[in-house]
Amino acid sequence: WVNQLVVGRSYRETKRIQTSSGTLKVAAGKIVANTLLIGWDYIDYCAAMKGTVEISGPTELVVSNALTLGRFLKTDITNGFSSAKLEIRDGASVKVYGGLVSSFTDPDNFDNELSVSSASLHVKGPLGPFLNCTLFNSTLSLDISTLLSPTTALCYVTNLTTITPITLNVA
Repeated sequence: WVNQLVVGRSYRETKRIQTSSGTLKVAAGKIVANTLLIGWDYIDYCAAMKGTVEISGPTELVVSNALTLGRFLKTDITNGFSSAKLEIRDGASVKVYGGLVSSFTDPDNFDNELSVSSASLHVKGPLGPFLNCTLFNSTLSLDISTLLSPTTALCYVTNLTTITPITLNVA
């Protein structure tokens, strides 16, 4: 059990121009985290960051609160663009009990991807926004029972790719 897991974060200054990156690959076992941050810009105009998490095989990832798939702030294009990626595949299971979300203040610096392939994802709370989302031979379970207004959009995706079979459960 870990309180906060951060994978891929920027430097806390604008003077560095080197991209920072972090990758977490888990192919077996169980990880329980209070919060998971994948790809985190600390300040506006910082150097690019890249965060990647790959969960595969007989692995279970449980996030008690929010999973953030990218916090993207204002960028200087000469510093590069930040990205965040979560890949769940090959029988893995991910359960998030506080929403799987992202945030951005600069639409030019917004590159995140959620990919679920032959795996399952359960999210209690909101989902997105995501630039890219791919669902392939997977189960996506969305629990919106705790949202204040279930009539508003639950999931925001710019580019959605689906390959059947897909199971969608909404509670």
